[in-house]
Amino acid sequence: MCNIAALNLQAHGFSGRVIWGNSLSLDTWRVYEINMHRDIPIRAIKDTMYLRKQFEHKKPEIPVVETEKIRFVGDLFG
Repeated sequence: MCNIAALNLQAHGFSGRVIWGNSLSLDTWRVYEINMHRDIPIRAIKDTMYLRKQFEHKKPEIPVVETEKIRFVGDLFG
């Protein structure tokens, strides 16, 4: 599926990255860069830490806000 996606992007003239990996464990098997280099239309990179690096680099700072506890009374459809 990743090969088909990379070929489809290249055939339509788009540029970007197709990542073959596991989004839960952040393991990466291959990254395809499409139309990002003038001399190479599709470049395959084997970087097993690609998703982990991206996740750590773009980790947002989310403040923790204390809120009141919500009590549910009654039935939702009642």
